[in-house]
Amino acid sequence: MTITQGESQMLEEFKTQDGVSLAEHAKQGTVMLVFLRHFGCIFCKQTVARIVSLLPELKTLGVTPIFIHQESEGAEAFFSQFSAEYMLRVADPSYRLYQHFGIPKVRFVDVVSPSAMLAGLSAYRAGFRQTNATADPSQMPGLVILQPGKAEYRHQFKHAGDQPDYLGLIKQVRAS
Repeated sequence: MTITQGESQMLEEFKTQDGVSLAEHAKQGTVMLVFLRHFGCIFCKQTVARIVSLLPELKTLGVTPIFIHQESEGAEAFFSQFSAEYMLRVADPSYRLYQHFGIPKVRFVDVVSPSAMLAGLSAYRAGFRQTNATADPSQMPGLVILQPGKAEYRHQFKHAGDQPDYLGLIKQVRAS
Protein backbone atom coordinates (compact mmCIF):
# COMPACT_ATOMS: atom_id res chain seq x y z
CA MET A 1 0.00 0.00 0.00
CA THR A 2 1.50 3.33 -1.07
CA ILE A 3 2.24 5.77 1.73
CA THR A 4 -0.31 8.58 1.66
CA GLN A 5 0.61 12.24 1.93
CA GLY A 6 -0.73 12.24 5.51
CA GLU A 7 1.41 9.24 6.41
CA SER A 8 4.42 10.83 4.76
CA GLN A 9 3.95 14.01 6.82
CA MET A 10 3.56 12.01 10.02
CA LEU A 11 6.66 9.92 9.26
CA GLU A 12 8.57 13.15 8.64
CA GLU A 13 7.38 14.65 11.92
CA PHE A 14 8.39 11.77 14.21
CA LYS A 15 12.12 11.38 14.82
CA THR A 16 14.21 8.68 16.45
CA GLN A 17 16.47 9.60 19.37
CA ASP A 18 19.28 10.33 16.87
CA GLY A 19 17.19 13.10 15.27
CA VAL A 20 16.46 11.25 12.01
CA SER A 21 12.82 11.16 10.88
CA LEU A 22 10.96 7.92 10.30
CA ALA A 23 10.49 9.09 6.71
CA GLU A 24 14.25 9.34 6.21
CA HIS A 25 14.81 5.90 7.71
CA ALA A 26 12.10 4.48 5.42
CA LYS A 27 13.74 6.03 2.34
CA GLN A 28 16.95 4.16 3.15
CA GLY A 29 15.40 0.68 3.18
CA THR A 30 13.03 -1.63 4.99
CA VAL A 31 11.92 -0.41 8.42
CA MET A 32 10.09 -2.53 10.96
CA LEU A 33 8.07 -0.31 13.31
CA VAL A 34 7.52 -2.26 16.53
CA PHE A 35 4.78 -0.64 18.63
CA LEU A 36 5.14 -1.41 22.35
CA ARG A 37 2.39 -1.29 24.97
CA HIS A 38 4.18 0.17 28.02
CA PHE A 39 7.53 -0.31 29.73
CA GLY A 40 6.03 -2.42 32.55
CA CYS A 41 4.50 -4.91 30.10
CA ILE A 42 5.89 -8.45 30.34
CA PHE A 43 5.25 -8.97 26.62
CA CYS A 44 7.01 -5.74 25.62
CA LYS A 45 10.08 -6.82 27.54
CA GLN A 46 9.96 -10.16 25.74
CA THR A 47 9.56 -8.41 22.38
CA VAL A 48 12.55 -6.11 22.89
CA ALA A 49 14.73 -9.04 23.94
CA ARG A 50 13.56 -11.02 20.92
CA ILE A 51 14.25 -8.22 18.44
CA VAL A 52 17.71 -7.74 19.96
CA SER A 53 18.38 -11.47 19.49
CA LEU A 54 17.26 -11.20 15.84
CA LEU A 55 19.47 -8.20 15.01
CA PRO A 56 22.12 -10.17 13.06
CA GLU A 57 19.45 -11.71 10.81
CA LEU A 58 17.56 -8.42 10.48
CA LYS A 59 20.78 -6.65 9.44
CA THR A 60 21.49 -9.39 6.89
CA LEU A 61 18.00 -8.81 5.47
CA GLY A 62 18.59 -5.03 5.44
CA VAL A 63 15.86 -4.32 7.98
CA THR A 64 16.02 -1.49 10.51
CA PRO A 65 13.85 -2.12 13.58
CA ILE A 66 12.49 1.01 15.26
CA PHE A 67 10.53 0.80 18.51
CA ILE A 68 7.54 3.09 19.01
CA HIS A 69 6.65 3.64 22.66
CA GLN A 70 4.25 5.79 24.67
CA GLU A 71 6.69 6.98 27.31
CA SER A 72 8.08 10.51 27.46
CA GLU A 73 10.79 9.48 29.94
CA GLY A 74 12.67 6.37 30.92
CA ALA A 75 13.33 4.93 27.47
CA GLU A 76 17.09 4.64 27.82
CA ALA A 77 16.79 2.90 31.20
CA PHE A 78 14.14 0.52 29.84
CA PHE A 79 16.09 -0.43 26.72
CA SER A 80 19.38 -0.75 28.63
CA GLN A 81 17.85 -3.67 30.58
CA PHE A 82 18.15 -5.61 27.31
CA SER A 83 21.50 -4.11 26.21
CA ALA A 84 19.45 -2.25 23.63
CA GLU A 85 19.98 1.41 24.59
CA TYR A 86 21.40 1.95 21.08
CA MET A 87 18.24 0.66 19.38
CA LEU A 88 16.31 3.26 17.41
CA ARG A 89 13.13 4.39 19.09
CA VAL A 90 10.45 7.05 18.92
CA ALA A 91 8.44 8.43 21.83
CA ASP A 92 4.76 8.86 20.96
CA PRO A 93 3.04 9.89 24.22
CA SER A 94 0.18 11.41 22.20
CA TYR A 95 -0.52 8.00 20.53
CA ARG A 96 -0.67 9.66 17.11
CA LEU A 97 1.36 6.96 15.35
CA TYR A 98 -0.61 4.24 17.14
CA GLN A 99 -3.88 5.78 16.02
CA HIS A 100 -2.70 6.56 12.51
CA PHE A 101 -1.55 3.00 11.86
CA GLY A 102 -4.70 1.57 13.44
CA ILE A 103 -3.08 -0.07 16.47
CA PRO A 104 -6.15 -0.92 18.58
CA LYS A 105 -6.79 -0.79 22.28
CA VAL A 106 -6.85 -3.98 24.35
CA ARG A 107 -10.12 -5.86 24.58
CA PHE A 108 -10.79 -8.01 27.64
CA VAL A 109 -10.14 -11.18 25.61
CA ASP A 110 -6.72 -9.82 24.52
CA VAL A 111 -5.36 -10.28 28.05
CA VAL A 112 -7.41 -13.12 29.56
CA SER A 113 -7.87 -15.56 26.68
CA PRO A 114 -6.20 -18.96 27.08
CA SER A 115 -3.63 -18.07 24.40
CA ALA A 116 -2.79 -14.76 26.13
CA MET A 117 -2.48 -16.52 29.49
CA LEU A 118 -0.19 -19.17 27.99
CA ALA A 119 1.90 -16.43 26.38
CA GLY A 120 2.19 -14.73 29.78
CA LEU A 121 3.26 -17.99 31.43
CA SER A 122 5.83 -18.58 28.69
CA ALA A 123 7.23 -15.06 29.10
CA TYR A 124 7.34 -15.51 32.88
CA ARG A 125 9.20 -18.82 32.55
CA ALA A 126 11.67 -17.07 30.23
CA GLY A 127 12.47 -14.64 33.04
CA PHE A 128 10.33 -11.63 32.11
CA ARG A 129 8.17 -9.94 34.72
CA GLN A 130 5.13 -7.69 34.63
CA THR A 131 5.72 -4.45 36.55
CA ASN A 132 3.68 -1.29 37.02
CA ALA A 133 2.18 0.22 33.91
CA THR A 134 4.01 3.44 33.14
CA ALA A 135 1.70 4.44 30.27
CA ASP A 136 -1.67 3.34 28.89
CA PRO A 137 -2.02 -0.39 29.69
CA SER A 138 -5.03 -0.61 27.37
CA GLN A 139 -2.85 -0.13 24.29
CA MET A 140 -2.22 -3.19 22.10
CA PRO A 141 1.18 -3.82 20.51
CA GLY A 142 1.62 -3.45 16.77
CA LEU A 143 3.91 -4.06 13.85
CA VAL A 144 4.17 -2.12 10.60
CA ILE A 145 6.72 -2.91 7.90
CA LEU A 146 7.71 0.03 5.70
CA GLN A 147 9.55 -0.24 2.40
CA PRO A 148 10.66 2.88 0.50
CA GLY A 149 7.41 4.66 -0.40
CA LYS A 150 5.14 1.91 0.94
CA ALA A 151 3.50 0.81 4.17
CA GLU A 152 3.91 -2.80 3.11
CA TYR A 153 2.47 -4.79 5.98
CA ARG A 154 0.49 -4.25 9.18
CA HIS A 155 0.34 -7.16 11.60
CA GLN A 156 -2.84 -7.54 13.63
CA PHE A 157 -1.87 -9.03 16.98
CA LYS A 158 -4.12 -11.88 18.14
CA HIS A 159 -3.67 -10.90 21.80
CA ALA A 160 -1.37 -8.75 23.94
CA GLY A 161 1.28 -11.51 24.11
CA ASP A 162 1.29 -12.47 20.44
CA GLN A 163 4.88 -12.95 19.26
CA PRO A 164 4.86 -12.98 15.46
CA ASP A 165 7.54 -14.61 13.32
CA TYR A 166 9.35 -11.35 12.53
CA LEU A 167 11.84 -12.87 10.08
CA GLY A 168 9.10 -14.89 8.37
CA LEU A 169 6.96 -11.77 7.96
CA ILE A 170 9.87 -9.83 6.43
CA LYS A 171 10.52 -12.66 3.97
CA GLN A 172 6.81 -12.91 3.17
CA VAL A 173 6.60 -9.16 2.48
CA ARG A 174 9.63 -9.33 0.22
CA ALA A 175 8.20 -12.29 -1.72
CA SER A 176 4.89 -10.56 -2.45
